[in-house]
Amino acid sequence: MVIINFSYNNQDFLKTIKDLIGKYDVLDVTGVLPKGSTIINVKALDPQLIILRNTVKDMIDAIGDVSLVGINKTTQIRDIEWNGLNLFWQTSISEKYPTRSFLTDLFYLKNIIKKGLVSLAKKKILVILPSVYSAVYCTSIRNYLIQKCLAAEVDFNYQLKKHYFAGPRTFFKKIRMGLDQSMKFRKKLKDIRTNTKGSQFNNYVVTTCPGTWEENNQEDRILGKIHNYRFGSSSTYLPYFNDLETNINWSGKWDHTYIRSFPTILQLCNHSLKAFLVYRKIRSLRDIDFKNIDFIDGNVLAYEFQKVVFDQNYVFVNYLWMRNHFSLCKHKTNIFFQDEFYPTGGRFISQAINRTNNKNMTSYGVQHGIIYEGHTVYNMTPVELECNKPFNGLPKPHKFILWGDFFKEVLNKNKAFADDELVVAGNLNYIVTAEKYKKLNNKNSVPGILWCTANDYLIKDQFDILKPLLASLTDYQLVIRFHPMLNIKDKLIEVIDKDIMNKVVFKNDNDIFDAIFKADIILAITASSIFMDALVLNKMVFQFKIDGHILSDFPNKNTLVIDSEEKLIQAYNDLLEGKYAKDQLSSQKLLHMSDGKWREILSV
Repeated sequence: MVIINFSYNNQDFLKTIKDLIGKYDVLDVTGVLPKGSTIINVKALDPQLIILRNTVKDMIDAIGDVSLVGINKTTQIRDIEWNGLNLFWQTSISEKYPTRSFLTDLFYLKNIIKKGLVSLAKKKILVILPSVYSAVYCTSIRNYLIQKCLAAEVDFNYQLKKHYFAGPRTFFKKIRMGLDQSMKFRKKLKDIRTNTKGSQFNNYVVTTCPGTWEENNQEDRILGKIHNYRFGSSSTYLPYFNDLETNINWSGKWDHTYIRSFPTILQLCNHSLKAFLVYRKIRSLRDIDFKNIDFIDGNVLAYEFQKVVFDQNYVFVNYLWMRNHFSLCKHKTNIFFQDEFYPTGGRFISQAINRTNNKNMTSYGVQHGIIYEGHTVYNMTPVELECNKPFNGLPKPHKFILWGDFFKEVLNKNKAFADDELVVAGNLNYIVTAEKYKKLNNKNSVPGILWCTANDYLIKDQFDILKPLLASLTDYQLVIRFHPMLNIKDKLIEVIDKDIMNKVVFKNDNDIFDAIFKADIILAITASSIFMDALVLNKMVFQFKIDGHILSDFPNKNTLVIDSEEKLIQAYNDLLEGKYAKDQLSSQKLLHMSDGKWREILSV
């Protein structure tokens, strides 16, 4: 038997096969499992990641093909919508994010086998899927592994939820629950203070509440600088509530027009009634002939669509809310938002703007992190983006603001965007920060080490590399910052020696630049975007190597990949000797550091 791991949560693996560890070979397609004599990291078989790069292209092409599958002579999968928001583009399959969709890893395994690097021929297979998945995925995956990989028999981990397609009573009970939730939220809005009886704003910055919004302070950690850079035009935040159960208790006044644009009782009821039509269309997906598409079936798509309807009530409410508001804008207005191509982020915002067809509005997606060749969410084809009927393509902003020319080249590798849709304007936060720290100096009494962590399964190997350097220093301070979504303090306490823990400071405030500025040594993983933040301050970053992570060849000089304790010690000594001079680390191609384009955009 061979065990194949498709789960990015290693607990799914450990709970399923704790009695089988060491007895059978394990093909880890994700790269998250700890090293072991019987565990094969599939990505290590592809050291140049050539197969993975080709796999990404295969997968994004396949998503476009799925969206075009016909339900009948006049309707394609991408045409199914609920109140104008297309359901397919709200699914995790269309999102293409590896930890939320198995397709990239499934295709990768097939291509690895095709190259003869591993073989599953005539073998019994145990597949570990994320335990949050439904068992509905099993049939299509089993067929794919048998047909494409020649496996003899395929079984799955026992934690998977039993799949069910809701009957009419259950379906509409869920719809009624969503309607009740929306009505209760509507009542909460009556207590919000507003600041004007008529919208006079030229620039709206969409931010999530709660989320990037800071409590009791109308400041978005990522997009806040746009709001502050007014240049004579009025601007305000536009809240997007990603939790309708939240208590609304923030201070400050909100835009009257937006708050009063919340869907009316009639609109909410009408939206719920339209679910009858949606239900019939979702049921019909189970009988579709997918012809040459062999990696998913109608049951998978029906389940994905149903999941969107059940789990994304807050998305649809915000979508209707924004449509109401955007239709009222009578003067030139800019809308700025991030997470442009995520289903529960920018996709529905773009669709809300597009559906209003308001010529006074221009929507701007704003780059919020590094875009690289293997970032499947930002790897799109013309097939996905282009509409063969009004509004049925993957929703996109009118324009996309990028940090530098390099990111423009990467994003448009597949020629999916018109040149004038991609605007290189720089990152306002970076531009302001660089100016702030330009004249400041920092000198630590003891070496300051900043370690920016990620997933817990990576920590032990990283600490083993770091520990000898710490032992060589007579004194130091180790500052540890978690990824915003991954607080792994318990794992760190378990791994780090007690005498070293006495010198550790856990620091996760919003100002990462202050931590970078005060650090002598900065450590992160090759998959981290910290090196971009460090580049703003012309600081060097030593990166722990992670197998299988595609980063394009960035034109920067402020990173060094570390894969051994000896290399880290040598890198530190080189740093002390001045090998990495600040004036040699900047990169204009990565970071456009002038605010001129922003001034032009914001001065509508």
